[in-house]
Amino acid sequence: MVTLRPFLLPALAAALCSGACQSSSIQRGDDYFLRGDYLGAYEAYSQAGDPESDEELAARLERTRWFLIEDGIRQLLDRWEVQAALDVIPRVTAMAPADRRHVLVDFQRRASHQLGIIHAQLGYELLEAGEVDAALRELTIAVAWNPTDETSSQLLQRTAARLEREGRLGEAFYFEGMENVRNGYDLRARASFHHAAGLLGSASRAQARFEAMTQDMAASQRAEAAMYLQSGLLGPAYLSLRTAERLDPDAPETHVLAEQLDRKVRSAQALIGADVSIRGGRPDDAAEYLAELEANAVAAYEPEARKLTERNLELILDQDYKRARAYELDEQALRAAELYKEIAGRTEGFSWADTALRLSNLEGRIANAAKSYAAALAAQAAGNDAEYRARLEETVRFASDYEDALLRLAQVRAQPAPMPE
Repeated sequence: MVTLRPFLLPALAAALCSGACQSSSIQRGDDYFLRGDYLGAYEAYSQAGDPESDEELAARLERTRWFLIEDGIRQLLDRWEVQAALDVIPRVTAMAPADRRHVLVDFQRRASHQLGIIHAQLGYELLEAGEVDAALRELTIAVAWNPTDETSSQLLQRTAARLEREGRLGEAFYFEGMENVRNGYDLRARASFHHAAGLLGSASRAQARFEAMTQDMAASQRAEAAMYLQSGLLGPAYLSLRTAERLDPDAPETHVLAEQLDRKVRSAQALIGADVSIRGGRPDDAAEYLAELEANAVAAYEPEARKLTERNLELILDQDYKRARAYELDEQALRAAELYKEIAGRTEGFSWADTALRLSNLEGRIANAAKSYAAALAAQAAGNDAEYRARLEETVRFASDYEDALLRLAQVRAQPAPMPE
């Protein structure tokens, strides 16, 4: 009997467990990830092996690491640590996956909204304390961060009217917009120029800068939409196009991209519809979806469309072949031969299954049926009823659907037998 040394047992157990433990850790990590426990998922994946030698594990770790970053920003916003979130968002934007950039956009909007609320509340408190100048500053910042806050906007307007300094306020907005431009805060700068233009008039420099920034931002959104379309990310492309359309609704470039997006969406739906129809054995439905794919002419989907077309042809050939075999088993040689000919035509001369051999055999049977049918007609003309019936039965055995042989035979069989003399 062989006795294992005690110090060998841990090594043996580790060797036996390595594959199973790795699979178990990955599965546990996947479960954590699906439940939204990204920290638990990251720890489980970290125990699953070496990511440098396992691309799938490395991808899981990278994806989970990003979701941990998102979760951290979300927690900062939940705790109203807005400035900390705004400091983090620009630093992580460059590393964001393409399909998660819209989440950062949502975080930015949420942070802007929250910061606007904070400054608006401070503005209200300063007004109550009689510090009008300071309140004006806070309300200006609140509206710059959150232009959709109608309450703050109205209060800002009333405060400006109270101080009778609309012109100075407009200039303040304008120069604040310029400061934001220098600092790279385009959204805030555009909001500042928008408010400045409202105070200084449509012929002011602020209006010109507002319109120019609007055009630039719309162009940037269109460029993003085009990039997402090229990458097949239809959801982010839709969001970017909606923003571009809101900023510059009359731009023809936006309508062109929207049409491209619509074709891609309809093509993606048609791909799914064709695949489901083929799997369900409905070639006619699949053909309609494939026709829509061809009409949309989206180059990115052409390889998949070709594969589906080939699969649909296989389905059609298979169904026609089965019907032809059924006709053949029922002695309907003409109908079977016609279907085999259609199969040959669809395959452009290349034999599919054993259709060429079956068609050759059927053509021989049809030729024999023709001879027997001609002999039957000759016997009928000569008044030879027995020969007429025998040749009809022979015709039907060769091809039950040849001319009216089956009907003639039924009529003969229905006649009463001759009385014996």
